[in-house]
Amino acid sequence: MEIRTRDIKVEDLIKGAEYLGCGASKEAYLKDGIVYKVPRGRFLIQQGGFNCNLHWPSKMEEVDEFLEEVDAYEPALVWPLGQFATELVVWNAIQDLRAKGTEVNCFAEIKDYYFDKNGIIVIEQEYTDGELGWDNDTEHLWDEMKEEIKKIEPIFITEYGISLREVRDGNCGSVHGKLKEFDFALSTTTQLDDYGSYSDFEEESYDEYNSCEGSY
Repeated sequence: MEIRTRDIKVEDLIKGAEYLGCGASKEAYLKDGIVYKVPRGRFLIQQGGFNCNLHWPSKMEEVDEFLEEVDAYEPALVWPLGQFATELVVWNAIQDLRAKGTEVNCFAEIKDYYFDKNGIIVIEQEYTDGELGWDNDTEHLWDEMKEEIKKIEPIFITEYGISLREVRDGNCGSVHGKLKEFDFALSTTTQLDDYGSYSDFEEESYDEYNSCEGSY
């Protein structure tokens, strides 16, 4: 996958932004209607300077090799960079499906992705309004989304080797009254499940660089 580099630092991108929280792999910041996703432990990329040497996957079959490559440089970043890579592979599959005429509207749009000047991967995504629970007020939104996924998932599986296994309330929000998934990094099974999460390493030696609130 070809990913361009922008002459800007993550710190400048998120300056003045609202911190939305973090999950197992990403920190998220909201600014001017755009969510900026950056990897947890990004200081390790900046210090190590190795990210320009990685071969980012273009399809799902290349993800496991990418994970092994990251592991050789910095084991703590396998989980964060692995999830970024998978999310971009899924997004590119969505774009390919759309180009072939298949309607796919249940994923929050990725507006852009790139490396900052220090080699840190950044994803810009449309903002989804909050996390929706499974209740009577939103039942029709879930039904609509599940119906769309039911139609497209067989195509994802046969053409791209992608199974949408992380469609759940904690990964979804609304955009103009439509439910969309904003985190599809774990959409399929890869060897990432066999690696320790970033939090395992953070507890050992990286906690001074990372404090995490929220559940994005």
